Amino acid sequence: MTMNSPKVAILSSMIDDCKSFSKIFKSINTVVDSYDTVDSFLIAHLQKQYDLVIASANDATFEGQFLFNRSELKAVKRAFIVSTNSELKTVATNENIGIIYRDLDLLAQIRHVLNQYNQQTSLKRQLAQLESFHDKYRHRQEALVASLESERTKTLYGKDFFEVCDSINFNREENDLTSLITNVFEPLEFVSGYTIFELNQKTNKLSPLKHDGHKSIEVPEVWLGHIKLKGVNENGMNMVKNIVSNLVHNPVVTLELSENGVDTTSVVALEVDRDYLFNFNWQVIETLLSGIYSQIKNSLTHVSSIAQAKGPFELLSNISEVSHGRNLISIDTSEITDLMELRSDFSFDWNTFWKDMKVYLSQITSIGNIYNISFESIVLDVENDFFDESYAAAQDLCKNIRLGKYFSGKDKSLILSMQLNVSEIPYSGYSMVTTSRKLRGKRAFQDSTL
Repeated sequence: MTMNSPKVAILSSMIDDCKSFSKIFKSINTVVDSYDTVDSFLIAHLQKQYDLVIASANDATFEGQFLFNRSELKAVKRAFIVSTNSELKTVATNENIGIIYRDLDLLAQIRHVLNQYNQQTSLKRQLAQLESFHDKYRHRQEALVASLESERTKTLYGKDFFEVCDSINFNREENDLTSLITNVFEPLEFVSGYTIFELNQKTNKLSPLKHDGHKSIEVPEVWLGHIKLKGVNENGMNMVKNIVSNLVHNPVVTLELSENGVDTTSVVALEVDRDYLFNFNWQVIETLLSGIYSQIKNSLTHVSSIAQAKGPFELLSNISEVSHGRNLISIDTSEITDLMELRSDFSFDWNTFWKDMKVYLSQITSIGNIYNISFESIVLDVENDFFDESYAAAQDLCKNIRLGKYFSGKDKSLILSMQLNVSEIPYSGYSMVTTSRKLRGKRAFQDSTL
């Protein structure tokens, strides 16, 4: 089987479905098998192991249970055929790669389903390759720690060293760099302070990341020069050490973290007791942290790569089909566009901002419920039962996101008070349209006052 030619089965008790779908698949050079009963399909699947099943909504239930909850079908990609809203409701909440409406253009819908299948198959293969890479990297880390086990009793600081290694291993499932560093170094008595830098390749600066630890060292951004860098070079590392050393009393240790195993894209600076500067194996700590950092960054890259936010027409369509049980949360980004309009000497990294927002917002609601209705507003479609938690999470995100990370310009003081505003929108097409008009009205008023 190639990625473009999955094994496809049609399951429908309606003979007309089997005939029409088989005819269309034949026109696009794809052979399918058709089944008019669930029993015959299940028997055939045990032998043929289908990759994609297109099933009628009326045939998606077997013996009182959802058909695809069966263990032999959980890994199978599926799409559903519907005619009515009641049929749609029976399958819409179940995982699928498409809904096919009998009274619409079947060829276009089938092409869309096959395209979704190919995209997900490709991403799954890429993810498997990443996981294989991480497994190999993890084994290398474990081997490195194991090789040092025999020296545990030889070093004066062996106990502390292995406690730090254990702490890193305990926090290896963290999906945020600042949380990882805080959890590992905040409790250590021999670490007086720490700060975390991340490379902004657009501005060529190392920007300090905000974190909640009590031992945080307040540091400025570090500009690395006019030559654009893929990673922090030796001169950049020396600059970090010199700047942080001038702000603290004890020696400074710098740890280089890389997401690809080659280029340094994040730096951790630690203020440590003098005795630990040379009597501690910081190279091993750096290797362990860098491996987890790589996993974090590649995981975020995977999430943003599959994230496909929708637009206003899809949202209005969904609102027209759902009458209750949901609500809308609006995130207003107009302060960004306002500043860009007023100050031509500023630039904004829209690509990185939108990629980050999709990752952050996908932790509040599924990516399929995120709508980019304009360049001044993002809307989240959430269930009423989880509205309070979702609204609070959106407020917390917008309160803590560092917009200055995405701006480049001389007067950063203008950005300090800038924030994304969160509000509730009633779940109706009328409210969506009036909200959009308010944004346009605000823009028109600002234009008239310039």
